[in-house]
This record gives sequence, C-alpha cells and structure tokens, in this order.
Amino acid sequence: YVSMERRLLKWKRPGNKFHRFTGIHPSDRSILFRGLGLRMARSGVASFMIVGSYLFVVDHLASGLT
Repeated sequence: YVSMERRLLKWKRPGNKFHRFTGIHPSDRSILFRGLGLRMARSGVASFMIVGSYLFVVDHLASGLT
C-alpha cells in the first residue's frame, strides 16, 4: 500500500530504477518487514496443515483399497 500511496500523492521517490519501479524505499523497509516473521509462521503452519491433511486422506484411501 505504501507504493500506491506514493503514486497517488505523486511523491518524488529516490533510488535506482528498480526501487522507483517497485516502490521500495529505504525508509519504507521497516514498514514492509514489520510482522514478516509472524506471516511466515502462519504460512508455514497453513501449508503443513493442507499438505498433511492431503497426505493423510490419500494414505487413508489407499489403505482402504487393499
């Protein structure tokens, strides 16, 4: 949302061409990385549950066929 605000308010963005294109600014990094660990942990738990439940169901169905 920070890059969108910068586009709407037409702020001048310093940095190289990549930073200007993506909207990343050194002063924005604290905002972008805030809560990153919590988001990664939630993503890992969700992936574990989805893949684990899929493998459990496949194993359960496969054992029922034999």
